[in-house]
Amino acid sequence: GRGRELDSGSGPKAIWTPWGSLESVLRFSDESDAVFKQAMARNISLILSSSCESNKSARYPHPPQSTVMFFAKKTPDVSILYYVERIIQYFECSKSVFYVALVYLERAGRAEPSLRLNLLNVHRLFLTAMVLSAKFCEDECYTNQHYAMVGGVGLNEMNTLELALLQVMQFKLHVPHQEYQRVERTLGHDVDIRTSRRDR
Repeated sequence: GRGRELDSGSGPKAIWTPWGSLESVLRFSDESDAVFKQAMARNISLILSSSCESNKSARYPHPPQSTVMFFAKKTPDVSILYYVERIIQYFECSKSVFYVALVYLERAGRAEPSLRLNLLNVHRLFLTAMVLSAKFCEDECYTNQHYAMVGGVGLNEMNTLELALLQVMQFKLHVPHQEYQRVERTLGHDVDIRTSRRDR
């Protein structure tokens, strides 16, 4: 089958790539790694879901044209937990990438109030923050074609999202140590006791 689609706020719908197309190449390294990733996915999804819930009743300005591409026309059928699990499995990155990505989401929300997380923008914002973080933190990373396929968006849309988030953050990607440690404590208290072979 074609797999799931992630409803696009702009442009044609992008195909959600079936799991089987990548499973033969990207696998968990061992059982402990799988446990680590499950804990990480749970913690991240709880943080994202909590933020969406907190912002549900808040009134924010209509997103400007420069950020409207982050918004789906309706709440995606793909759950936040499922989406985070997929990104964790197929990005194959160190855990520092997730910490830095969460900092980027905070920065985006402060810089542009319409980008505070909600159920319409959380998928694309998390995906894009992860792409920027992977490119900033890792010595080697995948292409945008790969990230787009994992995230269920088209390549052109992935490129547009990446540039838009960079512009919102004024291309400031460096994360001070204290800010990193704050997010690490928030997210990592349940997973730091486990070791992932991907950690560097």
